[in-house]
Amino acid sequence: MKLFLMAVAALLPLCFGLQTGVPQVKMYTRHAPVEGEKNVLICYVSKFAPPNAEVELMEGERVLPEAEQSDLTFETDWSYFLVKHVAFTPRRGVQYGCKVRHSALDSGQRITTWDMDSY
Repeated sequence: MKLFLMAVAALLPLCFGLQTGVPQVKMYTRHAPVEGEKNVLICYVSKFAPPNAEVELMEGERVLPEAEQSDLTFETDWSYFLVKHVAFTPRRGVQYGCKVRHSALDSGQRITTWDMDSY
């Protein structure tokens, strides 16, 4: 049944004319960042189709394996969105990233970055 629902979710956009949508990526924190204080790093990925995005949160070059991801959800235009987040303690000089892999991206992936100085 789950496989059937996933197939329906993947095919519905085709019925409504939406074949591909390039992911839009936004990174932000739950609270205003203060160096050394615990916070939550959030990556919001939206407007993509088909529903085959893979998302990783990174600290420098290191993938943060403890990051949690929301369920895949569709919007009224039949594009999809999801949220990935992780508890972290921001540090100056460290760049955090959200790596998104998706078939609609020209290079197959995009990395959006966030750091204390860009807030």
